[in-house]
Amino acid sequence: MGFRKAADWHVESGALECLFLEHATAQNILYAFVADRVVLYVGKTVRTLKQRMYGYRRPVPTQSTNLKGNRLILEALAEGRAVTAKSLDTTWGGVSLSHLAEVAQLKPAARFVVFHSEYGFTSNVPLEVALDPQAMVAWNYDGKPLEPDHGYPLRAIVPGRYFWKSAKWLRGVEFSAEDRPGFWERNGYSNSADPWREERYADG
Repeated sequence: MGFRKAADWHVESGALECLFLEHATAQNILYAFVADRVVLYVGKTVRTLKQRMYGYRRPVPTQSTNLKGNRLILEALAEGRAVTAKSLDTTWGGVSLSHLAEVAQLKPAARFVVFHSEYGFTSNVPLEVALDPQAMVAWNYDGKPLEPDHGYPLRAIVPGRYFWKSAKWLRGVEFSAEDRPGFWERNGYSNSADPWREERYADG
């Protein structure tokens, strides 16, 4: 299981273009933009990958995510870095975090989600990030149970944040009134982990 190269980004006649190698018509998949092994962004689309990439090629002024993606890709290309679009060619199976929140009947004070994993490891995200319709707790991949290396029995999937937020080997999901930085966040990584702002590491 892993990301596979789906397309190459390049500039043609002054415009950003995407040359597909595979998965152009794949739907409901995760994708990533990678520049020389550096992950610029991870997202998920329910549309075809080709339709989703068009939004980054030709963003309109009201599409902030597409505008940021377009800018990051063009900046990397201008620096002489090769930029690719990679995709997972199959789907995750599980339950949305928004559904878990509904079942849990959250108290008004709940503002954050803390993922509890094996050996006391944790990861944290704001509640509004966890309630994204694409965020979930996954238990299978391509119709098969997760393998141990990929998070068995459960793992979080949090599109729109660097992947360390998508905690593996889950043992619990806590809705909290307070933000409690997780293992990676306490060891120098960004608490917000916003790829559009390139927030990989904590300030200072």
